Amino acid sequence: MKTLGQLARDAIETVESGYYDASEIDQLLSKHGQRETAVRRLVDAIREKKGRAIICEVKFSSPSAGKIRNKGAASEIAKEMESGGAAALSVLTEPLNFDGSLSNLISVGKLCSLPIIMKDIVVSKEQIAAAKHVGASAILFIEEVFSERLVRHDLSLDDAINFAHELGLDAIIETHTKEGLDKISRTSCDIIGINNRNLKTFETNIETTPQLLKGFSFRRSYDSMPLLISESGFESSDDLKRIRARLQLEGSLLPDGYLIGSSIMRSENIETKVRGFVEALN
Repeated sequence: MKTLGQLARDAIETVESGYYDASEIDQLLSKHGQRETAVRRLVDAIREKKGRAIICEVKFSSPSAGKIRNKGAASEIAKEMESGGAAALSVLTEPLNFDGSLSNLISVGKLCSLPIIMKDIVVSKEQIAAAKHVGASAILFIEEVFSERLVRHDLSLDDAINFAHELGLDAIIETHTKEGLDKISRTSCDIIGINNRNLKTFETNIETTPQLLKGFSFRRSYDSMPLLISESGFESSDDLKRIRARLQLEGSLLPDGYLIGSSIMRSENIETKVRGFVEALN
């Protein structure tokens, strides 16, 4: 299994291959067409759900799980997620290790009206510009990629966030550690993601979210507080109920949303699976 460093090196090679170049994306857009609905802010869609947002991820493979789903077009899968009550979508665009593609994100945007996160191993500004070009509402950064300096041209996390904001994209930063959570809570990101998957070992434990949130408080003023989401590892609606109950019992902050991918992508009935997660929070 590849390390995070290897995944980042793969990402740099993909950037240098021209995969994210504007000219390449223009060819994809000429094939699929521009997104017809207005690109809506991700933070607005999550806030409207008042702590009950389900963000569904279109992900066909991963380094830890291998092939997750063999059938179905990304756009059709995303439409089922939307019908099930998803507040937003996350689409993998990394081609080498996650079976993702920019074409998938463009096609999803053509068929669905929900905000879309471009999910990738982001190591360069070229990828951030590409997210805007393909019609994403937000882009996700991995804190460990930046803190371990696995990026291209010494791109800093603050510079990445600022560039995303200049382009009108919401910036999500995910982390798996207490140190990372404290660090990114001081940035100007729009959304903090707690990744229940350790990207160094690829072990997943949904107890990571309450462990990191115990005793945690934001260092920013209330008016500028980012939203908070929990990511990865939720297999059933009971998982969501259990983690929310524990957070409430401990008096911890409750996530504003939950990003769920693999369990939904493995489901025979995606719409029903998503609806089960949505109903678990209501």
